Amino acid sequence: MKQLHLNNQPPEIICVGMTLVDFLAKGVLSFPHPGTTGIVDSISMSTGGDAINQAITLAKLGHRVSLFGVVGDDQQGSYIFSECQKYGIQTDGMFIDKEQPTSTSVVLIDANGERSFLSSRDSLIRQQGPEHINLEWVRPGVKIVSIGSLFCSEDLDLKALPTLLKKAKSVGATTIADLVCDRNNGSLEEMRNAFRYLDIIVPSYDEAVYFTGKTDPLAAAAEFQRYGVGTVIVKLGSRGAIAVSRNNKEAIHIPIFPTHVVDTTGSGDNFMAGLISGLVQGDSLADSMELGAAVAALSVQAVGASAGVKDARQVTDFIESQTQQTANP
Repeated sequence: MKQLHLNNQPPEIICVGMTLVDFLAKGVLSFPHPGTTGIVDSISMSTGGDAINQAITLAKLGHRVSLFGVVGDDQQGSYIFSECQKYGIQTDGMFIDKEQPTSTSVVLIDANGERSFLSSRDSLIRQQGPEHINLEWVRPGVKIVSIGSLFCSEDLDLKALPTLLKKAKSVGATTIADLVCDRNNGSLEEMRNAFRYLDIIVPSYDEAVYFTGKTDPLAAAAEFQRYGVGTVIVKLGSRGAIAVSRNNKEAIHIPIFPTHVVDTTGSGDNFMAGLISGLVQGDSLADSMELGAAVAALSVQAVGASAGVKDARQVTDFIESQTQQTANP
């Protein structure tokens, strides 16, 4: 196992977790029958995975970002490093595994922009663990440590995160995480040791229902808080997002911005990036969620997780235009 050190400048934000390559097929109308060929609008390659998706968008928004992930010693791994270099993402926390290939995913995008994923059962992202986390890079000056995502790697969840999140809190960082329904045996109970150091968790509605058994978003949020998380933001798809915090008596609801949907791949990761950007800038939770909604709305206008968002000015202009349209329908 080899670690690369490319940049010693301290980051504002550390993104930890899923780092892979997506192969995106746009315009999938149906799965082809055996022995036949299906025709789609386009096939392209892009970086993928919650952690790197967040990192790229945060870098575009002007933040200093470090990525903690694992890739193979192969062409896909080199592509990931080149994309990090392109956007100025620090790779001090990246590891290269000499034995296994970089994780890849096939993304099938239908006519409505909704996507389905195919990935390897023994993918490298599911094997990230304590040996891939260098705590020396979690130091004063880091403002946020983001985990993308919980319930992908059992070793990361149970063996690395309690120590990592505790270290993050000790240097004054805010800790935040989203989820995936990946590990069949994952439970909130087993995450209790990590949750005690987790400030914010951001599940989708389906993930919240899956892990809590509660169909009401507020009840699901309360269940996460019962296990130690301070603030819960449930992403509700077309209904926006709702946040429940121990510090606020009333829930915060933020609607989505209307937009033309091309591909929803990475929309949740872009919401996270916008949310994190707002928090780093000192915005309120509500304003940070609105920023997340705007970044997510821009992200779905292009194929792939990282193509739709250009820079902070684009996001600001988008919010201003939407505000004007609301004021002058």
